Amino acid sequence: MTKPDTILFDLGHTLVDFRAVKEDLVEVYGEVRDRLVDAGLAAALPSVEEMAGHLPKKVGDIINDSYKMPAALEELEMSGVVAQAFASIGLELPQELVEEMVLLEHKTLSRSIVLSDDAAPVLAQLKQWGFRIGLVSNATNLPELLRRDLDRLGILDYFDATAFSSEVGLRKPHPAIYDSALKGIGAEPERTVFVGDRIREDIRGPQALGMRAVLTHQFRQENPDGSRPDKVINHVREILEFARHLGAK
Repeated sequence: MTKPDTILFDLGHTLVDFRAVKEDLVEVYGEVRDRLVDAGLAAALPSVEEMAGHLPKKVGDIINDSYKMPAALEELEMSGVVAQAFASIGLELPQELVEEMVLLEHKTLSRSIVLSDDAAPVLAQLKQWGFRIGLVSNATNLPELLRRDLDRLGILDYFDATAFSSEVGLRKPHPAIYDSALKGIGAEPERTVFVGDRIREDIRGPQALGMRAVLTHQFRQENPDGSRPDKVINHVREILEFARHLGAK
């Protein structure tokens, strides 16, 4: 068996979880409402609480529903998602205002991100052992904002390459998004391990390209459903034992 020299990670529910706090949503949507009032839309606006209760859910529903469509591997434009969400409360926003709302909407995501306790130490140990590390994530949000989040969390510098579907234009399990990270690192699939929480995107997709794939159950517990992960772990720290085991062969 070829020794691995590269490990690619999924992001959501693998290295981080998402826990939205109502107070944060109300605070951000207070900013949203203030900006819309400044734009002369006061008469048409719901309350801050109504906006905070409806809009984030609508954004999530639009994105989740898109995964069920025939063209599910094509990523959405976040500006279109946000425009559609505001249209659902009767607001047809001009494009420049939509772009401002995209930035404010991202604040709600940023505040909900919770880094796994051992994520940074695990990444640091893998780097110390000489592994190259990449990130491959399905994310409709703007890639520059996501990288800013990773930097704030203190883990951006561990990655030799990052590939977001919002940047590549295609979602996992399309080969192009994995290839983007592999090429960014200069890695070969047969020497790469993929770690993620979803069967289709993080196990079958990588294995189809020749990678080994590890399923994590730390934040989500998808059933393998006939697939054969190379390893199932319950916490990200367990990837160290798996990597050490493979490296010894």
